[in-house]
Amino acid sequence: FWIEELVPERRGQQVIGGKRYATYEKVYALFPLKSGDIKIDEARLKIQYYTQGKSNKHNGSAFNDPFFKMGNRGQLKAKTLRTKPIQIKVNPLPSPIPKDFTGLVGKFGLSQKISGTEMVVGDSVTLEVALSGEGNVKDAKLPALNLTNIKVYEDKPKLESYKSAKGLSGKMVFKLALVPTKAGELTIPSLS
Repeated sequence: FWIEELVPERRGQQVIGGKRYATYEKVYALFPLKSGDIKIDEARLKIQYYTQGKSNKHNGSAFNDPFFKMGNRGQLKAKTLRTKPIQIKVNPLPSPIPKDFTGLVGKFGLSQKISGTEMVVGDSVTLEVALSGEGNVKDAKLPALNLTNIKVYEDKPKLESYKSAKGLSGKMVFKLALVPTKAGELTIPSLS
């Protein structure tokens, strides 16, 4: 898997069986790099904690005193917490793979616009191609442009990436300066 942390660690508290516990949550997006059955091993977390001191017993939880006064602490203990392993089945990409497939998987839209439709030979116009949607937009590549009688100068793409507990989304904008080398009507084909 290629792994992307989606949101910063979330800390909180939860009451389970009448006892209050501190909670820590991390959310990741996993992008499989191959198909097949994949096992995610158990996660392990080593912790140290104090058992409840005698003078805090009536409070029901050591968490009621956030500063844990030294005289109220019980014994220091260590423990390793473990999750169960997770088995995942990753399906292969559909076959046959289209010749223009760039490896991007998700739900995306593609648009293009141009800064002008009339110019003089040697002048330039800007073609802007934007890909946006849900998925790993960081891996986006500009689709192949089959242009004749036009020189193409590509700028560095601009990425806007958003992370949430639901996953990755964003927009990749490609800007190209197009310079015609011959007079006449030129067509910029649609992109896919």
